[in-house]
Amino acid sequence: MTHAPQSPLSVREQPYGWVMVAVTFLLSILTFGGLPAVAVFIKPLTLEFGWTRGETSLGYTAIAVSAAVAGLAYGELADRFGTRAIVAVAAVGMGAAYLLQSGQSTLTEYYLAHILFGATGLAVVSGPMLIGIGFWFGRNKGLAIGIVACGGGVGQALMPVVNHWLIETGGWRSALFDLGLIYLALGIPLALMVRDAPVRLAARAAGGEAGGALTQSQSGLPAYEVIAWLSAAVLLCCTCMSVLIVHLVPLLTDRG
Repeated sequence: MTHAPQSPLSVREQPYGWVMVAVTFLLSILTFGGLPAVAVFIKPLTLEFGWTRGETSLGYTAIAVSAAVAGLAYGELADRFGTRAIVAVAAVGMGAAYLLQSGQSTLTEYYLAHILFGATGLAVVSGPMLIGIGFWFGRNKGLAIGIVACGGGVGQALMPVVNHWLIETGGWRSALFDLGLIYLALGIPLALMVRDAPVRLAARAAGGEAGGALTQSQSGLPAYEVIAWLSAAVLLCCTCMSVLIVHLVPLLTDRG
């Protein structure tokens, strides 16, 4: 028996969808806030270990690349095991990454911790969590996704300030340890609040896809071509932006 794809506007919105918006917004603050955090720790780590700023800034690259690679698998994992399970892994992974960094003494340990953060936290929230929001909504889909996307911006503005305060209060090792505890204390309860939308659960039970497979965009272009162009745009945009973000804090503090 085949099921016709469900129109996005025909999805019956439920109140818990807005709870999921709040949960994903808060998780976005934590995950995307981990990217500019690298910039705040560059100077303390270079002074402590004698690493170059180029070597230290590769932590940002490690997060981004590991998230891109691991993200390819999370859609399938979310379909198979449910979104809550992989978000729980993300919450533990992000907290563990900071706890491991608090005891680091080599660049290898530093890079591995950032890979763990990207491959769990950033990959999950920027992939299955963000996509999953759309299944909860019909007419308010754009509004819901827009609110969630704002969480990344809030995190990138807020977390560097928090990190700087923690470093000034107790040093960089204490700051990283405290961040690990904060991420675990906030991330795990948020993960337990995650639910999949009813339309997605129904599709999983029927062995199909929520909304059907998309083969063509509204513009008439093949879906794969649209995805390719969007991916190229994100790559070019984020590459230029990231180079500035990761070196901005050291540059500005050098100049007083």
